[in-house]
Amino acid sequence: ARHANGAARLEIRVPRGSVLWVKAADASIEVDGVEGGLDLYSVSGGVRVRGAPATVRAESMEGPISIEARTPWLRAKTASGSIDLAGEVSDLAVTSVSGTIRVAAARQARARIESVTGEIVVSGKPSRGGAWEIETHSGPVTLVLAPDTNAEIEVHTFGGDVQAAMGRVVSRRIDDLAGSDWKILAGSGGTSVAIRTFKGPVIVRPVR
Repeated sequence: ARHANGAARLEIRVPRGSVLWVKAADASIEVDGVEGGLDLYSVSGGVRVRGAPATVRAESMEGPISIEARTPWLRAKTASGSIDLAGEVSDLAVTSVSGTIRVAAARQARARIESVTGEIVVSGKPSRGGAWEIETHSGPVTLVLAPDTNAEIEVHTFGGDVQAAMGRVVSRRIDDLAGSDWKILAGSGGTSVAIRTFKGPVIVRPVR
């Protein structure tokens, strides 16, 4: 369909189990209800996925990525675009240079989240027994966790402030040369959350 402003919209219907590979320049990509593997790339356009695909690989240099899905394997990557993820993912890896990364935690067994200067926000309740790794250079990291979350949170930072407004600080070591190491226990533990940052502030707090 072509709109009055000259923009065009291409809608393609495929069998639910199809494997899709889509590449675009400045166009946005939307996929809904496809259960096969997805490989989606746009230079400046956004990427949006809904449903239960077998796997998801989504990448955009400048556009936002929004995924709400139930999938065993997901990879998302941007340069300056934001990333918003929700749903159930067994193996998650997310990377951005300066874009904000927001993850609503649910049942991720393994998760790796990386940014250079972009903000990272993880909210919700990571499932018991999972392993999370969060790494940034100077971007702020915020964990906004359900009050009944069971997690062992380890923070290593060279120059960033650490605020722990939930759980209890089990140990804390501060060294002017080596940086500081914190261990925070929420509930009875069980989920491992490792946060490494050079100078980004770290906040751990309950949902308000």
